[in-house]
Amino acid sequence: MNETQLNSLRDHLLVCAITRDHADIWLLNDTDTDPVFHISRIHEHQTHVRSAQEHHGHSADIGELPYFVEIARALALGSYVLLIGHGEGKANYVRRFMDHVSEHHAEVFKKVVAEERMNLPAMSSPQIIKEARRMWKSVVG
Repeated sequence: MNETQLNSLRDHLLVCAITRDHADIWLLNDTDTDPVFHISRIHEHQTHVRSAQEHHGHSADIGELPYFVEIARALALGSYVLLIGHGEGKANYVRRFMDHVSEHHAEVFKKVVAEERMNLPAMSSPQIIKEARRMWKSVVG
């Protein structure tokens, strides 16, 4: 992680959109519509998964732990966090991330104000942050 970029998150209200492959973080009170921090999930190439495991979704777990640890490290710097995910059930990586932080990163778990869902693949960065700001106002008041 770039420490300078990481320090820009310190003591800010954060919005984090988490998908299977990457997480983008915005400063809620910033006027910029581009994420200030981007975390990509490292996919291990050539990892053997039996076809039965693949069909039952176990291949999605590969590389998940270091990805979630990196997201948690970044969000721990913020004062409060709004999480945005996409999908339902096992496809909702915000839910999977929250399960992880509730067990391993209590300091991050306490900072999460709300979890919301959006159609992230169909939205641009300006659309995501605009909707996140609207959601923040409805949650916090």
